[in-house]
Amino acid sequence: MNNGQWNVEIFDSHIHISKQDFQLLFGEQEKLIPVKQLTQPGLFVAKQMLNVKGMNGHSITLPIYGPFRARTQIEISQAEAKRINTDAIRQVSGSKGSGSVMLKNGQIGIVKEGCVIIPNMHLHIPPEFSSPFNLQHLQTTTLKLDGKNDVVLREVVVRVSHMYVTQVHISREDAQKYGIANGDTCSLA
Repeated sequence: MNNGQWNVEIFDSHIHISKQDFQLLFGEQEKLIPVKQLTQPGLFVAKQMLNVKGMNGHSITLPIYGPFRARTQIEISQAEAKRINTDAIRQVSGSKGSGSVMLKNGQIGIVKEGCVIIPNMHLHIPPEFSSPFNLQHLQTTTLKLDGKNDVVLREVVVRVSHMYVTQVHISREDAQKYGIANGDTCSLA
């Protein structure tokens, strides 16, 4: 949509992984195996999953999202961060994270520091659709959920790229908090 009304997609917690970390955990010959394409072009959910273990011994199992990234990042909910007792701050995906965790594939594990985030709500949008609304890359904006005037989403990060399909991404935890479902639409407030 390009009329200032954008579809919402709910995303689950996941891992973006560097090729080096992937090879340490799965072996040098292993490749990421796509099982589901994501809405944003070129992104997919991989067959491989990893156990994310906090320093308190508790763990969660998360899917890997491909393709490989320059550095490994774990995107989790606030409740998951509390469960595994790791520091995680809300920030833009791709930013340097916080906290320490162990990534495990069976008996193989590596400790990763400064790689955990709670992702901000964000609007993916190509420049031709962002320009008419004066939306700039990495600025924050406020959106309202269409049909639910009392639901206002503040501090939504704008992500502008020719590679994007226009869509508002919200974590499952935030979607439950605000009563948002996949396919709902948002507009500028």
